[in-house]
Amino acid sequence: MRARRAAMFMLVILALTLGACACGGTIAKTTTSAAQVKAAEARWRVGLERWRASMLRALDGISLIFSRQASLAALEARHSNISVRLVRYELTLAGCTVVLRRIGPVPQPLQFSRQYASQACRDLERGGRLVVEAVSQLGHLASVDPLDRASIPLSSGQSELTTAIRAALEIPPA
Repeated sequence: MRARRAAMFMLVILALTLGACACGGTIAKTTTSAAQVKAAEARWRVGLERWRASMLRALDGISLIFSRQASLAALEARHSNISVRLVRYELTLAGCTVVLRRIGPVPQPLQFSRQYASQACRDLERGGRLVVEAVSQLGHLASVDPLDRASIPLSSGQSELTTAIRAALEIPPA
């Protein structure tokens, strides 16, 4: 009887252990080595720099397009090379958050940087939507600058890009 009880107890323990492992649990405590933390931070910093560079290229491209009268005239044609480039820049801004997420998990020391980067994306995505709206209203706007409404969120987004990078670089690597 005692042997049977012991066998049942062992079977229950085995089932619980296997169940915990199957559900993603672990028996042994997992730790992250210093090298893994350092690699994750480096990966995130590099990804953040690339993200920032792509957003700045889009902002610079939009700025150049809207600074030239000939470019504005070409935008009204809708299928010009200028229009195609502008759409690419608009899509870059619209995908800001997606690109930021693809960088991967944010190491704990870089959480402030992620917060600034997320705010930058909200501003840049909003500014990008306002650029699309401004282009759809070209020729119908009373404003001299078609980007009047988009300039504030785009400028804020650009400022947050810089702050996000500074926050990431000012934290010494692990």
